[in-house]
Amino acid sequence: MNHPDALRSIARIAVPTSLEMVFQLVLTFAVQLAVGVLGTLALAAAGLVNSLVLVILVSFSTIGAAAAILVARAHGAHDHDRVARVTTTAEALAFACTLALCLPAALLAGSVLKTLGAPLTSRRRAPRTFS
Repeated sequence: MNHPDALRSIARIAVPTSLEMVFQLVLTFAVQLAVGVLGTLALAAAGLVNSLVLVILVSFSTIGAAAAILVARAHGAHDHDRVARVTTTAEALAFACTLALCLPAALLAGSVLKTLGAPLTSRRRAPRTFS
């Protein structure tokens, strides 16, 4: 593969990936603007949550990147069984991690809000909001 072909191949992968990340950041900014009208406490909470979401997003991206590398190696070696195993394992790992993060948030929303000092009205609404 010559130099221009390599650059084109990299750009075909990097440009959509970069745009996706930019869209995520724009969405985060839009959420901050929308929540900003609710007051400083709401804005601080949204900022904290957005930071946590970014950490989780990067963590999940590493699962995808690792799987992509392993799949590329297996594909290059013409080991289609390994491609299928790595893909299935990565999807199962991502699903398990998602459940591990989302289930406690959904089931314990009221308790978490109480611990953080949220008003009673917010705590009563939490189970309906997150279910």
